[in-house]
Amino acid sequence: MPNTKIILALITCLLLSTGCTQANKEGNIRYIEPIIAKIKVGLSIAETISVIKKYDEDFQIYNPCIESFENKITNCEQGYTAISNIPLPNHNFWLGQGSAQIYLSFNSKKYLVKKFHEIHYENYHI
Repeated sequence: MPNTKIILALITCLLLSTGCTQANKEGNIRYIEPIIAKIKVGLSIAETISVIKKYDEDFQIYNPCIESFENKITNCEQGYTAISNIPLPNHNFWLGQGSAQIYLSFNSKKYLVKKFHEIHYENYHI
């Protein structure tokens, strides 16, 4: 009978931690969705920087013409790219620390034309 109690305790612990993990993921999604919504296709680089710098102070634009990141954007006919890494508020023992990675593409006129994001955890990807 002691084995039954141990097994039930382990199952309970597993079920509780799975529920907490799901709650953490959902809380992180609720946190990042309004931020993502502010980053709209058609924003200028300056407007995009203004939104993202509130959450990612290291955010920079990559200029492929000079093959470097830059703060003052110089002209480039190839357009520009950027990746933002915004930390998420909920840390979980199983998943680790989470972050939202936002991939951005700008045209040569310095306007956002594409965006994509994913939520990444140290120990799991969703």
